[in-house]
Amino acid sequence: MNVNDKVKLLRNTHQLTQEEMASRLGINTNSYAKLERGETRLSVDRLEQIANIFEVDLMELMSLGEKNVVYFNDNSTNNGNGINLTLPNKSDSSAIITTKLTRIRDKQKKLKKSPQI
Repeated sequence: MNVNDKVKLLRNTHQLTQEEMASRLGINTNSYAKLERGETRLSVDRLEQIANIFEVDLMELMSLGEKNVVYFNDNSTNNGNGINLTLPNKSDSSAIITTKLTRIRDKQKKLKKSPQI
């Protein structure tokens, strides 16, 4: 099951509409629908928002037993220098995944702080 499928499942389990989820995330309904269909890449920040809404741990939301791509993107620039991280593998423990996420997030913060050319 992909992350977007799990988000949809959790939304249905919590008996929330797409409109309610969009409102809680501060986005429009069309953008939320694209998120559930897997047409939008989910950032860690957005995943954290979703996990908080459903009151689940971020790792629980992402622990799907399949490979999923988390795309880190700095929306303040248009150069497309995002960082891709493939997560999780069945062999990866939560500690390893958390370490990978922390390293990627730190790198993303450094990129945001570096001067633009």
